[in-house]
Amino acid sequence: MKGMRLVLALLALSLGGCGDGSVQSPDFTSGLVGLKIDPASVPQATVALGDSVQFRALGTFSLPPGTSPSTNDTEERPVDAEWSVSPTTRATITGTGLASTLSQGNVLVSATVSGATAQAEFTIGAPVLRDIVIQPSSANIPLGGSQTFTALGIYSNSSSPQPLDVPATWTSGNTSVVTVTPATGTSTSATAIAQGSTTVTATVVSNGQTLTEVVPVTVVNAALTGILSVEPPTAAVVAGASTVFTAVGSFSDGSTATLPDSSINWTVTDDLDTGDVATLTNGADETPGVTATGNVAGVATVTATLKDSVASSTTNRSASAELTVSGTLCTQNLRASQGATVGTDISGLCIGCLVDDEVNIIDNDDTNFAGVLVPVGLLGAGVSVTATAADSVTFEPGKRAGFIIGRPGSELLSLEALSALDVTTLLDGQVVESSSALIPLRLTLLGQVIIGTQGAILSIPTTQPYDAVRLSFSSGLASALTRTNVFNACAVVEEEPAAMRSQTLMRAN
Repeated sequence: MKGMRLVLALLALSLGGCGDGSVQSPDFTSGLVGLKIDPASVPQATVALGDSVQFRALGTFSLPPGTSPSTNDTEERPVDAEWSVSPTTRATITGTGLASTLSQGNVLVSATVSGATAQAEFTIGAPVLRDIVIQPSSANIPLGGSQTFTALGIYSNSSSPQPLDVPATWTSGNTSVVTVTPATGTSTSATAIAQGSTTVTATVVSNGQTLTEVVPVTVVNAALTGILSVEPPTAAVVAGASTVFTAVGSFSDGSTATLPDSSINWTVTDDLDTGDVATLTNGADETPGVTATGNVAGVATVTATLKDSVASSTTNRSASAELTVSGTLCTQNLRASQGATVGTDISGLCIGCLVDDEVNIIDNDDTNFAGVLVPVGLLGAGVSVTATAADSVTFEPGKRAGFIIGRPGSELLSLEALSALDVTTLLDGQVVESSSALIPLRLTLLGQVIIGTQGAILSIPTTQPYDAVRLSFSSGLASALTRTNVFNACAVVEEEPAAMRSQTLMRAN
């Protein structure tokens, strides 16, 4: 009897260790009794185009009787499902339930497990602005110039910048360096006011969020905008003489300046279509200007063009000037080889007055000269040089007579600067006509007669025969002339063409 009780007790303990003391069937199988999708609906039922939504399938399974304290005897847990979306033109979904949006509209999501299907819906709305960028991301603006900045958006449906659908507000970090106009819009123009560094900021408010982007800006030296002109715009020389042309550039700050030859290609054409009227000689690369030398009578066009390597902000990359070349105006020189002689005279108390190499005035070399210096002296003092033709040679009136003179370097060559000079014609040693006696004195600019020396013909008209010409340099208490070079004595001077620059002075008697 005791043995039977022990067996029954052990059996009771064995059954009591399962299911909280309840009695369960040893062959029970749990089954799927329900299926749903989480989330069943997306918050606000809207997803921005380009965003993704993670779904999961939750299965409800039956439990053995007595397993759960609840009356349902079921539990809910995630399950693997077969996922699909409709329509597939609006979204795709992965095997793990991650839905990606393709286009706006309503989408139905389905999950299938063991023949059971659950569904959920969501709506794809317009793309949402996530961030902004400014293009360009930095800028060096030349003084006086401007730079356009554009704000672009990074939207939920694209990783690359797109045009904004809302305006930006633009500000400058330092308005004394850069100003921005307009202050509102998708783009603005930043204008450089002064050299320095600052920032340009774009601010956008969209969907309740404020987005800001900042770019650095540096204002640098003014930039070349183009060639404004070639100076002088017109010039005239005699054959054998030369003049200098320079190219003038315009800059972003409104200034102008002479451009170095390293920036310029110089070319010359002419009305003869031969290229023989004038030739060009460049100086050093950083020396502004080109020397144009007249060869034969004609009109040449001298053109300056920016080199391809030189940037400019406009299409004004070239400009031209006109050079008129005339035949020699001094058609009959007084030459020693033809029997001419030269003499000098210093009159009065002319302190430091001198004439050197006077024979150069009548030699056959037109590039050398006599030097005449008349510093300070008493009234009535001065220096003169007289070139006389060979015996029995007399020149008929009706033309002009004078001298080719020059001033060294960049000294001014004008009648005002040479007001102490006079030209006189003589016959048998006697004065015939003179610019000091109501005869008009004319200064005709020739250009550079030799490198570094501007040349001119100083002449008077003749109405009576003559056989000599004299150039006089008068001194005075206020006179302080620098050196004057005398190249040639011209017994006959032709009238210059209209293109040549000349000045006429009538002395008071």
